[in-house]
Order: sequence, then C-alpha cells, then structure tokens
Amino acid sequence: MEHCPDNAFRDSVAVTWETGCRPQESLRVTGKHVDLFNSRWVFPRNEAKGEKAPRIVYLTEAALRITMRLLKQNPAGPLFRNSLGKQWTTDAVNCAVDRIRVRMGKAEMGRQGISVSMAEIEALIPLLKTTRNRNGTECEKSRAELKAEAKRKIRTRIVGGLVPR
Repeated sequence: MEHCPDNAFRDSVAVTWETGCRPQESLRVTGKHVDLFNSRWVFPRNEAKGEKAPRIVYLTEAALRITMRLLKQNPAGPLFRNSLGKQWTTDAVNCAVDRIRVRMGKAEMGRQGISVSMAEIEALIPLLKTTRNRNGTECEKSRAELKAEAKRKIRTRIVGGLVPR
C-alpha cells in the first residue's frame, strides 16, 4: 500500500484484499448492492458470475468502513471511482497495478543495490527505434530520449524478475 499514492485506488485494493472478492466485483459494486445491516454486498443472480445464484461478498470491519464512506460520497452509481470521479475501467486498474509494480521494483532494486549501468544503456540504444510520432509527424528522438527509453526498458525487465505480477 505504501507504493499506492492514489487514495481512490487504495480504497479499491484494500476492500478487494479484505473481502477476497473478485476484482471486477469491487469495480462494479454500487449502492444498490450494499446491505449495511448484514455487512455485505449482494449481487443479484443476473449480475453474478455464472448467473446461477446471487453472489454475496461479506465485508470485514475495514471494508465496511470504506464502503460506508464511499456510499456517502457516491450514493448513486459505482462506489469505487478514480480521482476524477469516474468509474474505474479494467484497463485503468491494470495500468495502476503496473505503476505500483514499478514503484515496488524500484524500491527492491534500491534495497538489493541493483542499478542500471551506462554500459547496459549504451548497448540497448542502437536497438531502439530512433524516431517517434509527434502530432502526426515522424521526428528524430534526441540522445537524452533514447537514453531514458533504454534505462526505462532495462529497469522494467529487472522489475519483472523482482516483483511478479
């Protein structure tokens, strides 16, 4: 959680972890699903995976507190929203998870004393595409852009080994 700076996403991650619900359930829960009296979410049969029976997600105390707070903020529509107040999409969640993974990987690289050397960066630069599209026009990347891209790609590869998805 320390690598998750976005409070809106942190709520979603915390409740998903606390309840053990499916990630798509936390993305789709609305006020109509909330049963505060019994500390649970109830998804009707037609909204549940498999559509054979209602899906019930029981809330821990922490999940109930977050649900109640979000229900006050968003009485209609999805409870979990991004910092712009819009419903989280699957792609946005995947991007947020990837950013957290990179932050975790950078921290782990620091703890283990792993760094990207200039030799690794210089070896990768010739393999990179030297142009990019800017406003519909193909233009050359600067030396600094190539170095930054190479470093990012090497770091991403290292992070993949240190922090599995």
